[in-house]
Amino acid sequence: GSSAVNIYVGQRRGGRMVYGFNVTDPTNPQFLWRRGCPNLTNDTGCTGGMSDIGQTWATPAVGLVKGFHATKPVVFIAGGNDPCEDANSLNPSCVSAKGRVVYAVDGVNGDVLATFGPPAGVTDMRSVVADIALVDPDLDGYVDHAYVADMGGSVYRIDLSTPLTGAPLAKEAWTMRRIARTTGASRKFQFAPALIQAKGVVYVAIGTGDREHPLVDQYPYTNPILNRFYLFADKFDGTAVNLDDPGVMNDVTTGQPKTGCDAEVITPASTKRGWFFDLTDNGRGEQVVTSAAVVGGLVAFSTNRPTPEPVNACAANLGEARGYLVNLLTGSGVIGSGNTDCGLARSSVFEGGGLPPSPVIARVVIDGQVRTVAIGVAQKDATVSSSIEAQRIRPSVNSIRKPTYWLNPRTSE
Repeated sequence: GSSAVNIYVGQRRGGRMVYGFNVTDPTNPQFLWRRGCPNLTNDTGCTGGMSDIGQTWATPAVGLVKGFHATKPVVFIAGGNDPCEDANSLNPSCVSAKGRVVYAVDGVNGDVLATFGPPAGVTDMRSVVADIALVDPDLDGYVDHAYVADMGGSVYRIDLSTPLTGAPLAKEAWTMRRIARTTGASRKFQFAPALIQAKGVVYVAIGTGDREHPLVDQYPYTNPILNRFYLFADKFDGTAVNLDDPGVMNDVTTGQPKTGCDAEVITPASTKRGWFFDLTDNGRGEQVVTSAAVVGGLVAFSTNRPTPEPVNACAANLGEARGYLVNLLTGSGVIGSGNTDCGLARSSVFEGGGLPPSPVIARVVIDGQVRTVAIGVAQKDATVSSSIEAQRIRPSVNSIRKPTYWLNPRTSE
């Protein structure tokens, strides 16, 4: 086809820059632009207005925004990491850190379209290392909202269209606000949330952890962090949800929501805004080390738990890796035998341990038919799992169908 193909990349720990390339002709790639700061330790030579950028860890997010242009993409650049976040400490001194920002950039020429810093009244925003998640609730092909998670345990939403109506906004009217927060427990968001829209709300699924500190002698283990996984509904009502408040969120760590099928279902009309559970069942120091994915009404993500050195010095010790698969609306486990999406185990061990890649949902051709498969997700039937294995997941629905007949009185005799 005639559509341009562009690639946008950052530098991880190697730098504070983002680059754009046109690879429409793969035999003759074209350099488009570079933006950010060329020096790791000072702001000399920074692109105008981008001196707050940190190490560019996140994959740039790309989408069309109707308030900007019908065909030119917008690139959303997460602010990045500040080295202060690398401290082996529960509460690193990151008050004036780099990376407390998001940039929206013209995908073709690299012009900075908008800069989103800490929203009004928010003084504790931290560096943004997670990928930014984009969503199009009205399914018109244009991004309406971007979701941002920071290292301080907060989630923000950038509105590119008017919430609920989808009316386009000029770029000068794009805004960012905090929509959810954890409460002073040193929990970090390092990975993008999974998003799914339904009846005027967007469900946001996200977990806490620090993949940069995976060892037994580091703080998530030596000074245990109570990491959690959360699912909450963004209702576009201006409320910043306290994700750790059991009066607002269902704590489904223990009891019937975990072991039975009578858990409260979080619908768009529910008074509760979501659920959470602690990562405490499997031992000390467990943390989320991937983004989440939603498939067939289920949420998948993966964790790692550091384990003590083995007696045999030649044995590999990569920690215990687990894949989680839970019901989107209740948080109940679904791993086990039986055609049910509740009341079973929440996780199973990934063979080999280590830091698993994030689960992904893909559409592949099998025997001439397009199938949706989940890759890097714990096996739903509780068989041995690998963090790079594929499976097909189908919702547990009643397959019995009943015919429906009706009579049109205008044409009937």
